[in-house]
Amino acid sequence: MTLNTAVTGTDTKTACGSYTWIDGNTYNASNNSAIFNIVGGAATGCDSLVTLDLTINNVSDITTSVSGIVISSNNTAASYQWLNCDNNYIPIVGETNQNFTATANGNYAVKLTENGCVDTSFCVSIATVSLMENDFGDALVVSPNPTEGNFSVNLGEKYYALKIDITDLNGKIIQTKEFDNSQVLNLNIQEPAGVYFVTITSAELRAVIRLIKK
Repeated sequence: MTLNTAVTGTDTKTACGSYTWIDGNTYNASNNSAIFNIVGGAATGCDSLVTLDLTINNVSDITTSVSGIVISSNNTAASYQWLNCDNNYIPIVGETNQNFTATANGNYAVKLTENGCVDTSFCVSIATVSLMENDFGDALVVSPNPTEGNFSVNLGEKYYALKIDITDLNGKIIQTKEFDNSQVLNLNIQEPAGVYFVTITSAELRAVIRLIKK
């Protein structure tokens, strides 16, 4: 009489993020101790004892940092593809470096590839591309730009004795306004579509905004 014993083996797997094994469990970390018995799974008709040897890989860091109009991935071990969140996350041609300099206001993210895994950062809003000069700090936001006429400038905090000059491309002043103790400046351009410059001054502070009217 011949007695057959259970057959043993190792199931080696590599996955990104998580892996659901034959035991029905989902593993979110590497594991080399899980064992599953496949009843009658061996060629001899005996049970087959399988040990899992699982390596879980991840993208180690999907965070970003912002300085002005430059967005930087904090991950130094990945490859990069910057995306336009406002256009269905379409890849931005040629933008595959760790740092991305926005050329237009909008929302941007980076797709990261590391250890065979792919993940995407949260979208970052850039609203200061139009600033040609700015002494008021990073809190200054112009919205919307381009505009159909109405737009606002949020200085981030209140300032006194504010003067606003709006000029056309030829330097001709088409509008002058003054505000006092104000943070949000609601403005309007009634002139035809084109490029205009909005100059804001308060004491020694000055900002120049390139504004597009559609």
